[in-house]
Amino acid sequence: IANEKFKISADIINQSSNFQKDREVSLFIDDIKVASTLIDLNPNKSTTVNLTTSVADNRQYKCYLMINDDYVNDDNVFYFTLNLQNDIEIVVIDNTNNKFLLESLNVINYRNNYKINTFSNISDFIESQSKPSVIYIVGFQNFSDQLIKRMNNTKLVIFPANTDYNLNDISHIINLDTNNTRIKFDSDNYLNIDQNINSDILKIFKNINHDVNIKNYISMKSNYNTLISLSNNDFLLNSYKLENNNIFLFSTDLALSSSNLPLKGVFIPLVNYFIGNDEVLEFVRIGSENNYNFNLSNMKILTPSNKEYNYNVSKSEKSFKFTELGFYQFLNNNKYIASNINYDEFSNEEANTFLTKKGINIINDYDNIYDIINSQKKGFELWRYILFILIFLFLIEFFLSNFYIKNE
Repeated sequence: IANEKFKISADIINQSSNFQKDREVSLFIDDIKVASTLIDLNPNKSTTVNLTTSVADNRQYKCYLMINDDYVNDDNVFYFTLNLQNDIEIVVIDNTNNKFLLESLNVINYRNNYKINTFSNISDFIESQSKPSVIYIVGFQNFSDQLIKRMNNTKLVIFPANTDYNLNDISHIINLDTNNTRIKFDSDNYLNIDQNINSDILKIFKNINHDVNIKNYISMKSNYNTLISLSNNDFLLNSYKLENNNIFLFSTDLALSSSNLPLKGVFIPLVNYFIGNDEVLEFVRIGSENNYNFNLSNMKILTPSNKEYNYNVSKSEKSFKFTELGFYQFLNNNKYIASNINYDEFSNEEANTFLTKKGINIINDYDNIYDIINSQKKGFELWRYILFILIFLFLIEFFLSNFYIKNE
């Protein structure tokens, strides 16, 4: 989200045999240095660096991480784009008019320009022209085959209503264990969040998992679809893939009688988690084929070396490959894609295999390069003998020339 701090992490590999102290790693956004740190690099080891920054608006940014110079410049910079969407459309389908969900979305939208549409029933949404990237629905009656047909590369977040007693009404759409039922604890008993599952979304609940109390929910055991589990190993949030859509299913509703989750500070980040772009950080490798739609008429691409390519329908059948380091610009929509060194160039294995067969050795220890070269010499060095012979012949020729000149 714009104007909020975020962290970018990178692994830096020291492929040399030398310890490197106080190497500066800097983060640039639109060619402005926004963060930097000093790190020590152990030989043939990977070191993780974290840099924190923020941006002002939701748009695309050209970014790169740079380490201060060494003898190989091309791998000192890693290019990527930061893509913060500002054209996201969000739909809420809810006939219970839950205030917590709507107010959370309004808070999230305070610094964004999202388009939020609300519908009280599934029929109104089906008939609308809305094309959301994220849909929040409350109540299983709104989850239907019609909705799935209407979705295209969409994230669907489902909260049960407090009148939904099990998951069986939606089990024909997504594969669910029918051995499930609603459980309600008395006022003195509740469940907490289990932190044992390794999922990114659990970072939102760090250090506060015991403060979230679940008293009323639909019980079903956690499985490989589970992102958040309860302390009794029942699921709180599951994730499913349906065609090209992502489905997120909660087991508890948003009523305060069921849990205190809507009142907790994690609720807004939790709601916002599903809005995030899957490709916030994006880049390609040299040699990879395009992953953009080049079938548009008169597509113009500007390479990092400022070479301009014009594409049209007749040329679109030819695959485009990224061959330069840096940022490619799509002039038609002013978007960028970052291109970096191919993974194969970071590994010596393929080169070593080929060159070794040719009798050529690879030198990785640059500090002792002259000693290594001398130790690799084989046979006799003929150049000294040839030089001596040439000098001897020159002296003979010089002597003979003088001798004949005197005789004449």
